[in-house]
Amino acid sequence: MTIRYVAALAALVAAAAWNLSGQGLPISSDRLLKAADEQGNWLMYSHTYNSWRFSNLNQITTANVKNLRVKWLFQGRHIEKFETTPLVVNGIMYLTRPENAIYALDAATGRQMWMYEYRNPPRTFNCCGRVNRGLNQAELANLVAYLNSLRGTR
Repeated sequence: MTIRYVAALAALVAAAAWNLSGQGLPISSDRLLKAADEQGNWLMYSHTYNSWRFSNLNQITTANVKNLRVKWLFQGRHIEKFETTPLVVNGIMYLTRPENAIYALDAATGRQMWMYEYRNPPRTFNCCGRVNRGLNQAELANLVAYLNSLRGTR
C-alpha cells in the first residue's frame, strides 16, 4: 500500500465517522443498555432489551389525549403493508417500508431528509408477502456510512 492510498482511506473513514456522529450514530452498547433513560429516543426495535415497548414519556394523559391533533403525516407511496417500528435517534426518525426502503425523517416536522432503496432481484420469493419490519442500529450505521462514502460527504 502506498502512503497516498492509506491517507485517502483514513480520510474516508474519518469523514464517514464524522457524518455518523452528526446523526447520533453509531449507538454505543452502553447507550443501548441505558435506552430507557433517553427520553424522546427509541434506539432499538422494542425500545429496550426487555422488549416491553414502553416509554416513560408522560406528556399525554387521560385528561389531554382528546386534544391531540395530527402534526405531520408520512406518505409511503407503496401498496404493501407497513409493519415497521421506527427508530428515533436525536430527533431523526428512521423507518422502513416494503420491500427494502429506508427513510430518514425530521421527527419534529416529518420532512424527508434522505431515502435509500434496494430492489430485490425479480425472482425473489418471500414467504409472507412484501414486508419489512424495521432495522437495527448496526444496519443503520453501516448504511449511513455507505451512503456518505458514495456521496463523498465530509
